[in-house]
Amino acid sequence: MLKIAAATLRHRLMGFVGAFVALALGTTMIGMMTLTLAATFGTPHPGPQRFKDASAVVAPRGFDGSPMEAPAVLPAAVVAKVTAAGHGTPDRSFPAQLASGPADTTGHPWSSARYAGYRLVAGRAPGATDEIAVGGGSKALIGHQTEVATRDGVRRYRVVGVTGALWFERAVFFSDAEAARLSPGVNALVTDQDAGRLSSLVGGRAVVLSGDDLTRIDPDDTGGSAELANAQAMAGGTTGLAVCVAVFVVIATFAFATEQRRRELALLRLVGAAPRQVRRMVLGEALLIGLAAAVTGGLLAPLGTVPLRSWMLHHGVAPSWFTIPFNVVPLLISFVIGVAAALAGSAATLLRVSLIRPVEVLLESAVERRGMTPIRWLLGLGMLAGAVVAGIEIARTTPYLAPLYESTRRSRFSTSVRSPCSPRSCCVRSPGC
Repeated sequence: MLKIAAATLRHRLMGFVGAFVALALGTTMIGMMTLTLAATFGTPHPGPQRFKDASAVVAPRGFDGSPMEAPAVLPAAVVAKVTAAGHGTPDRSFPAQLASGPADTTGHPWSSARYAGYRLVAGRAPGATDEIAVGGGSKALIGHQTEVATRDGVRRYRVVGVTGALWFERAVFFSDAEAARLSPGVNALVTDQDAGRLSSLVGGRAVVLSGDDLTRIDPDDTGGSAELANAQAMAGGTTGLAVCVAVFVVIATFAFATEQRRRELALLRLVGAAPRQVRRMVLGEALLIGLAAAVTGGLLAPLGTVPLRSWMLHHGVAPSWFTIPFNVVPLLISFVIGVAAALAGSAATLLRVSLIRPVEVLLESAVERRGMTPIRWLLGLGMLAGAVVAGIEIARTTPYLAPLYESTRRSRFSTSVRSPCSPRSCCVRSPGC
């Protein structure tokens, strides 16, 4: 019957153009979304980030789970004791907004920049109190003066260097002396001393972090996965929607094609074809259409991720560093779903095929059946009820998935239990909260 399906399909291609186009577009959409969904899983940036090149860091209490009072700065006695015992590089984190720049820029002393992996791409390091280096800035800024707003007020600085951009923060680097003036408290002390010796030096007044524990003082200790919550929710929801649309469009298309071919199918019954053979022929046609449409969708899906990523970045659905790499597994999944959608859509018409009588070939006209059968009414009402319940549940339990990125970006760590003055927000992001 598959040979018969292939032979008859060649002569009735236009009758199945709608099913092919719907399946191809649906598979393309599913492939794009599964590629996007695969890119949002896991930890994009594993391991420590802010102090990834540090041996050990002395941080204020609170990163070990103990309560901490804001601002999150180290006691001066601890800083003096650790520095006297060996090498120590103080790090300070404070708000520092450039003119016409983003509002979430963080200031640091230049001496601590190397521990995060910042490297100069042009210019030199700031040395004077009126000099700065801009993280991820344009080379055209070098030599120009710009206003920088800090808690000390607005002051003009001259840009003498720019570094490469890092995903977890927008940084501005000052000379060590100017950073100490703007933010006297030390938020973290980087040292190469032995962790056991450091623990005895701090005497419980601070916490010593090393290795993977350094992620505790990262702006995003999830390694970037927290910033992908919006992209993950969008990709997952759109994938489910694309699957449903593809299946129901194919069901409608095959149902219409079956009604148009009642006499042809009745003629097959008249010449001796059993209902089982007619059903196999209909499924064979669906399989051929599904294979062609799934292959087409699999080829178009990687091309569609380019404008999709641009749209996501433009609308704030994903962070600026988000990429959608080529991945064979999601494309194979979309291929299987496309073929399965074609077979499911065809299978929904098999009952009608089985009820076609040979005598119908002698009829001069056929009466159209009702468009909305009881099964369709039940499926439609069930889908509507499920959508309403799901929308209410999401709005009630996980409302952070519904707003746009701008609102969730300001509270990117709301998914974990943290107070407004948590160690990370006070020590790393805004020490003076």
